[in-house]
Amino acid sequence: NAAHSAIVKDMVHRLSAAQPVFSTSIDEALRLHAEGNKAATLSHVLGKLRDSRKAFTKQIDELLEVQTRTYAEAAISAEHTYESGRNLLLGFSGLAVLFAIGIAWSVARSVTVPIALAAAVAHKVAAGDLTGQIEVTGKDETGKLLQALKEMNARLVKIVGDVRSGTEAIGTGTQEIASGNVDLSQ
Repeated sequence: NAAHSAIVKDMVHRLSAAQPVFSTSIDEALRLHAEGNKAATLSHVLGKLRDSRKAFTKQIDELLEVQTRTYAEAAISAEHTYESGRNLLLGFSGLAVLFAIGIAWSVARSVTVPIALAAAVAHKVAAGDLTGQIEVTGKDETGKLLQALKEMNARLVKIVGDVRSGTEAIGTGTQEIASGNVDLSQ
């Protein structure tokens, strides 16, 4: 974020400012040592060089601490993002499973209900009941099956009607023959 960037930028600026002071102190200590001035070299190393090194390493340590904290926060943020993404994916997966179950149930019902109706009609016809009304609502295979059962039922009703008419005609003819036989025998 912008606040963090400003803090890091300030720290890098302070580190950049401390580095030349430290480098100059090292150069000065090396120059004094090269001249053979041990007392001045020791005084410089224990004074200005030590102070500039402390200031320089302090800036490095502070920058490392900020970066370490930033990386830890980023890791926590990434973990939260992962968990949120995972939970979202699990939620959508659950919804997809429920949706698939709903579709499967719907498809199963669209097949089993008409088949059960067709079976009920077939059982009624097998039991001799030709009065059942068959409603055909679909145009799929089960609809075609119901249509065929409806046509079969209508034809059976017609055949039974024709057989009844024939039976009644035979009955009437038989009565006429019997009546004629009675008249002849008298």
